[in-house]
Amino acid sequence: MDEDINYYINSPENILMPNYVALLRAVNVSGKNRLKMKELAANMAVMGAQGVQTYIQSGNLVFRHKSSDVQELKLAMEQLILDKHQVSTVVMIFTAEKFCKISTSNPYLNNQEIDEKQLGVVFLEERPDSGAIELLKRSDFENESFEIHDTHIYLHCRRGFGRAVVTNNFLEKRLGVKATTRNARTVRTLSGFVRAEPG
Repeated sequence: MDEDINYYINSPENILMPNYVALLRAVNVSGKNRLKMKELAANMAVMGAQGVQTYIQSGNLVFRHKSSDVQELKLAMEQLILDKHQVSTVVMIFTAEKFCKISTSNPYLNNQEIDEKQLGVVFLEERPDSGAIELLKRSDFENESFEIHDTHIYLHCRRGFGRAVVTNNFLEKRLGVKATTRNARTVRTLSGFVRAEPG
């Protein structure tokens, strides 16, 4: 088991529940919105989550739940984090199928000359206004390329994320929606977790 996995629960009665990936926006960043992921994993039993895994401290979880309503799970998790941890944040939840498709459909992965460290995926809470999308598509950035797909954006930062103009905050302002960004390795690792899990 990967040493970055902080917590894991498993029992025979829940292995057939659907798998989900949850991404938390802006937690444990620059000392703000501090949230201990191991404690959150334990508290998620309150909302009926099972088989919880967390990956690093940037707000990434995999879990199982009997509910098939992604929006219901999102709202329940946001309320849980507020009630139990006094942190107000946006949670984005994906079915295992959808998240794995996002991971494997990254167009930049087909180019062997691109370093995976230069790649990221920006996850959007909702689909932006079509006008905002068109304005962004017409913009030209010297060191970044991107492709917008409904509620996620594939991002290639040729000089690295530290020097990028197209940041998470930049995209939130331009598109008018909440967003959270993960590097390609994190997306690949999380998709591997839900592929490996039964359900």
